[in-house]
Amino acid sequence: MALMDLRGPVPNCGAHRIAWVIGTAPDWRLKYAELQATLGPNMVERLLAGDLTPGAGMGGKIYVWSNGRITANHFYQRTPKRWREAPHGFRMPQPASVKRAA
Repeated sequence: MALMDLRGPVPNCGAHRIAWVIGTAPDWRLKYAELQATLGPNMVERLLAGDLTPGAGMGGKIYVWSNGRITANHFYQRTPKRWREAPHGFRMPQPASVKRAA
């Protein structure tokens, strides 16, 4: 998982989930760039900061980008979790060096 430099409280479930979709992607830079290209300049930063709440159109684009893991409704829900805590339904990724017992 790439550690993004996110400070302060998590503004809502949608922002939290975006951070986790990006941060747990094999190539987080590509995943971030895909969302930025889909939504437009500065939109990802505004969503992560809680300065923007997507409507149906933008919410639909986020839903497709996230393979159904994030809906527009997530941006209206608060979360008690911190940025480094996995959102509901997400699992903390295993480092590549950790081998699972057979």
